[in-house]
Amino acid sequence: MVLRGALCGHPVTMEARVAWRSGPSSPSWLDRGMGLEFQRTELATLDLLREQVGCSLERFRLRGQ
Repeated sequence: MVLRGALCGHPVTMEARVAWRSGPSSPSWLDRGMGLEFQRTELATLDLLREQVGCSLERFRLRGQ
């Protein structure tokens, strides 16, 4: 599967495969969803992903008074 989107305002394309997914026979306590395994990701895309995660986590950082 090919995913297309944007990271930090830059368009990116990433190849991925479904590593796992929940379904109708999954236990009720298990959240619905799926896990992706990204394949052959370019270094520039990894840098953008790292930056995007850093920006997203910044809002949870505790600041001293």
